[in-house]
Amino acid sequence: MPRLGLSNSSSKIRDRAPTPIIWEDFTSGTASFNGTNANLLQTSTGLRVTTTSSGGYASRSVTCSASTKYSYRIKLHTSSAGSGDKTIMIGTSTGDASLVEVVNNTHGTIASGTFTTGGSTTEISVGLKVANNGKYAIWDDILIEPDDA
Repeated sequence: MPRLGLSNSSSKIRDRAPTPIIWEDFTSGTASFNGTNANLLQTSTGLRVTTTSSGGYASRSVTCSASTKYSYRIKLHTSSAGSGDKTIMIGTSTGDASLVEVVNNTHGTIASGTFTTGGSTTEISVGLKVANNGKYAIWDDILIEPDDA
């Protein structure tokens, strides 16, 4: 009786579970986010960003790969009355929104999409901005990972 053999081709391997560059639910601390004209507080529902000046924001820089498509998901949990626009910013430096700028004012919704880094981009900054002074917004469940589409 003939024997059957199995072989695997490694010429086309796709990563079905991409490694996130940020995957944060704020269960402990502020996850290396820093405030610019804003105070940050980890709460049971996420990261609370309270502005000390109009347009204050939280930001965090992370290492990424150049010329790579990424997907993002960020949930706006809640915000204070009169807080104005709540903006998600992703760019190449702190406070920059050159890759993504999304206004998400609806509580409990998740902003999502994709962006592609430039050929020399090896670091991005994620910003969570509140428009009006003295107001707050709470963000949660931040995920940024290579887009495997």
